[in-house]
Amino acid sequence: MRNRICAACGVLLWIFGGTLFYFVIGNCISVSECAGDAPGIKEVCGWTWQQSFYYSIQAGLSIGFGLLAETKDESRLYTIFHVLAGASFIGGALSLFARSILEQSEAAVSEHERKIASFAFKVSADGYGGMDLDVVSDLMSKHPHYMQDLYCKLEEKKEAVDALMYVFKNSSRQRRKRLALEALKWASENLEAFKDKLVTIEELLNLHRAAQSPLKMLFNAVLRHRRTIVVFGFFLTWIAVGTLFYCLACGGSITTGAYFAVAALSTAGMQATCEALDGTGSHVILVALYCIVGVPVYGLALGTFANLLVVRRQEIQQLDIIEKGITSAERHFVQHLMEHHLGADVTAGEYMQIQLLRLGKVDPDTLRTLKEEFQKLDATGAGSISIDDAIRGHHEAKARAALAADALGTDIQAAKDIEVTDDEDGDGPQFVSL
Repeated sequence: MRNRICAACGVLLWIFGGTLFYFVIGNCISVSECAGDAPGIKEVCGWTWQQSFYYSIQAGLSIGFGLLAETKDESRLYTIFHVLAGASFIGGALSLFARSILEQSEAAVSEHERKIASFAFKVSADGYGGMDLDVVSDLMSKHPHYMQDLYCKLEEKKEAVDALMYVFKNSSRQRRKRLALEALKWASENLEAFKDKLVTIEELLNLHRAAQSPLKMLFNAVLRHRRTIVVFGFFLTWIAVGTLFYCLACGGSITTGAYFAVAALSTAGMQATCEALDGTGSHVILVALYCIVGVPVYGLALGTFANLLVVRRQEIQQLDIIEKGITSAERHFVQHLMEHHLGADVTAGEYMQIQLLRLGKVDPDTLRTLKEEFQKLDATGAGSISIDDAIRGHHEAKARAALAADALGTDIQAAKDIEVTDDEDGDGPQFVSL
């Protein structure tokens, strides 16, 4: 949130700082006028606020429509830095805003997967490896919709499912668990997925998907691809907005309007909004706003399209790399990186490190950083850390270690403050506080 606020302030400072500069600097513009029967050209110095705002954005984003031209060297010198800022920091900030809007509707795992995984963690069960029927029945008693998914699998008629769910929802917590356990035992005898009497998160998710109606399945398919749909939907809508705007503001054809919209969003600048600027039209402001929103959306759409083209190819290449045997050179490099000799057997952790390096998912410096962070958490050098330390991170573990060290130092100091002397009566040592 803080980064977005800073980026927003930077963008606003860039836009309105440029607007103020171009308004004050006094660039001139040539305006056609009629003097008697002969047309003439009149030079007017000093841009309006609308013209300055328009130029600040279209020049800063390197669109270059060409309707305005700077006439002073001081202005050109400022524009050099204005363009550089627009191409680097401002471009990155605008892309950050676009990505942030999309990320708000995305998640690494689905809501159902998070719910089941959280429940499994609380009851110390391995949700991804498989939960026993007793744990799953407890889950279903707390979240009845998973029970409904199972009933849909066991019963063909919707009326029967509705009747069973009516009884289930109106039962006590303990009875719910008994009903769920009975259904799960029946499923373990008749359904292949439940034969081993262990149910994984993936199997519950598959059960949930299978119980959905065609309309619900279509809705979920849209949700799974919502990023692509949102990006291209907004991109095409924004092109349509630009086309309509040009047709209404400049009286051009639909083809010319679409040409203007794409030229503006791609920063090609081949078609200006109108042939002349009179400095009073509100359409000048609208063009500037259209570009400041549309340019990052255009870049996001291109990136999404490129990703669709290459992602499948990358998956195939990655699978080929994984299936190939590990070479001796790769093994030797990992030995050097891990600073110890690999034995005859490769552990799961070592295997994953090697494969991540081969796939280019991590670099050696990142692995070294992770190793150093682990060593900080592993203060005793045992080679393993508690799950609490892993969750809390290095800073909290360091604070707890400091508290433990302080307590130990206090005990040592107290021991030093005790002097052992011989008992003159021969009754043994005496402890005298110094």
